[in-house]
Amino acid sequence: MPYYSDELIDQVREANDIVDVIGQYVGLKKTGSGYVGLCPFHNEKTGSFHVNRNNQFYHCFGCGAGGNVFTFLMNYENLTFPEAVKTLADRAGIPLPERQMSKEERARADKRSRLLEINREAAKFYFALLRGPDGAVAMDYFRGRQLTEETMQKWGLGYTGSHSNALYRYLKGRGYEDRDLVDSGLIAIHERRGAHDKFWNRAMFPIMDAGGKVIAFGGRVMGDGEPKYLNSPETMIFSKSRTLFGLFLAKRTRRPQMILCEGYMDVISMHQNGFDNTVASLGTALTEGHAQILKRYTRQVYLSYDSDQAGIRAALRAIPILKDAGISCKVINMQPYKDPDEFMKNLGPTVYEERIREAENSFLFTIRMMERDYQMDDPESNTEFFRQVALRISHFSEEIERSNYIQAVADRYHRTEESIRQLVVHMASQEGILARKKPMRQAGEDVFAPNANSGNYDANAFAMADAYADAQEEMMVSYGGGSGRGTDPGMDLSPERAARERPGRRSKSREVGMRQSQRLLLTWITEDLAVYRAVKPYLDPADFEEGVYREVAQEVWSQSEQGGVSPARIMDHFQEGDEGIQREVARIFNTTVGNLTDRTDRVKALRETLLRIKRAAMDRKRRSKNAADPDFLTQLICDKKKLQELEHISIDLK
Repeated sequence: MPYYSDELIDQVREANDIVDVIGQYVGLKKTGSGYVGLCPFHNEKTGSFHVNRNNQFYHCFGCGAGGNVFTFLMNYENLTFPEAVKTLADRAGIPLPERQMSKEERARADKRSRLLEINREAAKFYFALLRGPDGAVAMDYFRGRQLTEETMQKWGLGYTGSHSNALYRYLKGRGYEDRDLVDSGLIAIHERRGAHDKFWNRAMFPIMDAGGKVIAFGGRVMGDGEPKYLNSPETMIFSKSRTLFGLFLAKRTRRPQMILCEGYMDVISMHQNGFDNTVASLGTALTEGHAQILKRYTRQVYLSYDSDQAGIRAALRAIPILKDAGISCKVINMQPYKDPDEFMKNLGPTVYEERIREAENSFLFTIRMMERDYQMDDPESNTEFFRQVALRISHFSEEIERSNYIQAVADRYHRTEESIRQLVVHMASQEGILARKKPMRQAGEDVFAPNANSGNYDANAFAMADAYADAQEEMMVSYGGGSGRGTDPGMDLSPERAARERPGRRSKSREVGMRQSQRLLLTWITEDLAVYRAVKPYLDPADFEEGVYREVAQEVWSQSEQGGVSPARIMDHFQEGDEGIQREVARIFNTTVGNLTDRTDRVKALRETLLRIKRAAMDRKRRSKNAADPDFLTQLICDKKKLQELEHISIDLK
């Protein structure tokens, strides 16, 4: 696995304009100083995906996704950071000399290679056994499932043999160490029993990654043993939540959609009958990771799960996950058969094609399944059913989508559209759901101004207004205003104050407001170095919350000293981190306060933001120290005097 210098990473990033790169995947429209399009990471009909060419940064105000050009490729193409760097370097024609790996890095890369080798050798071993004299029982099973010789070879199907340590002896003969064999998930070693195979007397299905490498196995027992189906455990090279059986072949399909099944045989049978766009989630529930992988190849998925209760429950769990990933979903009716394999054997591919054309909209499927929980001939139960349907409709963000489903429900249940529409409005009001959404604010639009088209206010404006009000309230209490005149919470060490500050709605609101203030200041510094010069004498990164905010502040301070801040470069420090952290960094650099063109207003807003962050830092210090320590009390008094000076400082802004 290659590693590159910071200088080379900067060179690659600067050679790949983010608008040009993202524009290959997303339709972008020039709007003001930036570009806007439909977010590729969630389903939306009004563009909230913004790309900033100046900062080389993107951010979705709908789902929170954001980052630089590397982050985009990593999330969209499911690449690692080094893979994204190489892709963009190749695009720009930049050679990539590899940097020497550390001892630990080399050991991990070597380990991964050995595990892939072990799985490849195991696949060859199983493949050969199936076609030998000992493989008759598994061969009869596969032929009984009507698989052709071509299909068995195409999928690399095999057999373990009937001896419990056959694979272990084979792999040891190939020179592999016990530790690696155990870590592969194929071998177990017990103190009494010794070494034995995890799979034996089973028909074997190799599980491949999207690149065609064998990373795990599934095995079906021959006979009455338990469990009937067994998968490899998770290893360094295999994650169930991010692996789809059959994807290596299905990704080559020319069909516009993917079909999602539950089992190995379903997928193989479907491919054999011409449906080469079929995959399965390895007997585990569909995950967000699976959905994001599917999104790389399609925006439409047909669920072909088992028709029993377990299959219906699995479909109901999968539908919202796919929708959240921006994937349209329909449900194929398997009746009167349990699964696609049985269906194909009895009715064939022509009838299945008809079922695809007749596939049910996922929302209508969901409410049809929900209907079974109500007594539709009982007025009270019937009314509650329609309330729940209306509540679900109210969550659709687009008016035309709500109208379409209102019409569909009215037609299906023989109700008037107006009665369903009124119930949707009633349930939305009762649950506090805003039925109309304001389109995203354009560049230069006042964030506190009402939207002329909808009459609603921007949610970001309300959040910022709350933060601003919190700041005003805290300053009033601290500096002689409001009900707390003459007191300073930063100096109040009484038990009464501790009781007042127990976790609750107010403390949560202040926490959110404080982070908003920190995001605001960091964004402001990024856009105007004069702000950094103004705050530098009074604030440093230690005054920010520990964690991502402090780390970002340290980078902002460091780059400001060098003459300018690059959000895209700062994001590089978080590429290998948690996706939630990356989203928070993106939020930090996409915070706005509307139009503060007047110098007096800018100075006032900056001073108030600075005061709030400094006071919060003092409060954190107070909580972490011993209040009875005389030195600490002296320091606290000095900090308070400094804070009071901040209230009257002259800030030089252009």
